[in-house]
Amino acid sequence: MGDLLVRNLPEAMKADLNRLAEITDSNLSEAAKLVLAEGIEPLIKRLEAARSELPLGDRLREIFSGVFETNEEAEAFHRELEQDRKSDFGRPLPDFE
Repeated sequence: MGDLLVRNLPEAMKADLNRLAEITDSNLSEAAKLVLAEGIEPLIKRLEAARSELPLGDRLREIFSGVFETNEEAEAFHRELEQDRKSDFGRPLPDFE
């Protein structure tokens, strides 16, 4: 099992964790694990839903962020994808004869 050190935790958040530890009759570390366990899955779902609402071009930019050295390089890649998309009419129809 791994450890996690959280630096610069706001005092209000630490106070909330202390209050939760008191309510659950546990220590600060157990209270923090409870908060993480309860909060991670809903947060992931919300962020993934928000990402899926982005237009395809923006989603591709997000996926490839950090890959291209310049915006021009990213734009050239996007143009090539767009050209391929426009020229691809799907797979050919099968010959049923």
